[in-house]
Amino acid sequence: MGWLAILLFWAQAMLLTADATQLSGIPFGSALLVSPNFWMLVVVTLLVVYPWTRLRLRDVEAEVLSPHCVKLSFRYRNVHYGQAIRLTDAPLKETHAFGVIPFPSASPSTPTSHCPGCTCHTTTKPTPSLDDDKTRTDTNNNLSLATIKHHALTTPPRPPFSSQQQEPGGKGFSVLVSNAGDWTRNLIARPPRKIYTRGTPQFGVMRVAGLFSPCVVVATGSGIAPCLSLFVQRPNHPVRIIWSAKDPVTTYGRDVVELVYRTDPEAVVIDTGVKGMGHSGTRPDLVRLAYRVWEQGRVVGDGGESRGERKKGEAVVVISNQKVTKKVVYGLECRGVPAYGAIFDS
Repeated sequence: MGWLAILLFWAQAMLLTADATQLSGIPFGSALLVSPNFWMLVVVTLLVVYPWTRLRLRDVEAEVLSPHCVKLSFRYRNVHYGQAIRLTDAPLKETHAFGVIPFPSASPSTPTSHCPGCTCHTTTKPTPSLDDDKTRTDTNNNLSLATIKHHALTTPPRPPFSSQQQEPGGKGFSVLVSNAGDWTRNLIARPPRKIYTRGTPQFGVMRVAGLFSPCVVVATGSGIAPCLSLFVQRPNHPVRIIWSAKDPVTTYGRDVVELVYRTDPEAVVIDTGVKGMGHSGTRPDLVRLAYRVWEQGRVVGDGGESRGERKKGEAVVVISNQKVTKKVVYGLECRGVPAYGAIFDS
C-alpha cells in the first residue's frame, strides 16, 4: 500500500504539472523544478527507498531456548542499548523489529554491592555443579527463581549470553524472538542459518532509561529482551526491575534471569504460571507494583548498601504490549509519576 500511494502521488504531481504548463506556457521540466510538490515527493521517495538499499542476507547463529523462544546471534556490527533491528525471511512480504542485546564487553564492570559489607562477588567461588555448561542445561527447568537469585548474587559475574563461539568483547549482538504469531512460531520451529536485515538499528523507547538514575523498568513476557541491552552495556546504571512472565526460567533461560538479578538484586520477577499470582487470576497489578518500587527507589552511590543513599526513582519505562503499556503509563501518570512507553500508532 505504501508503494502504491507513492506512485499515485507521483502520477498526480505529473498530471498537475502538465496541466499547469499548458496554461502558463512554461516547459514541463522547468515547471517540475520549481514545484514544491516535486521536491517533497523526491525526498519522501528517497526516504522510503533508503532502507531497501541496506537490505542484507546475514549469517545467524540460532539457539532455541525453549519452544517459546529462540536466540539469534549476529556478528556483522556492534550496537548500542535501546536499539532495534528489522528482520525478515521474505523481504517483499513483511519485516519485524526486535530489540538488540550487545555482546558483553571484554572487561565487564564489577556489579554494585547488594548488601552491607558485601564481598560475595569477590570471595565466594562459583558452584561447579551449577556453572558447568551441561549441568546448566539439564537443571534449568528444575531451578526455582529463589535458587537462581541466590546463585546470581553469591557468585562472580558470568558474561551474559556467552557461548563457546563468542569471545568477550567481540563484535556482534543477539536478538530474542518469542512466539507471538505465525512468523515467529515458524522461526522458532525452524531456526534459520541466514536471515535478512533491513535498514540500520534504530533507537527505541528503552534508550530513555539511561537518562534517569535510578530508573524503574517494567517488562512483561518477551518485553524483557529490549531491556537486556541496557543491563549488558551499562551494568552499573542504577535500575529497579519488575518483570512479569510465564515460567521465565524455562522460557527464556537461566542466563536471562541471572542477568536480571545481577542488575537489580531487589528485582521483582513474577512467574504468572504459578497459580494464585496477582490480584485477578494470574495477572499482577503492575501499576501498584511499579508505584511501590518507584517510591522505594534504589541505593545510588559507590559505597554499596551500607554507605550509599537510597533515592526514589526518577521515572518508569514500560516495555509491554499496547494494552498493558497504556494502562501502566496512564495509572502512574495519574499518580504524578513520570512514565514512558512505546507509541503504538504505526
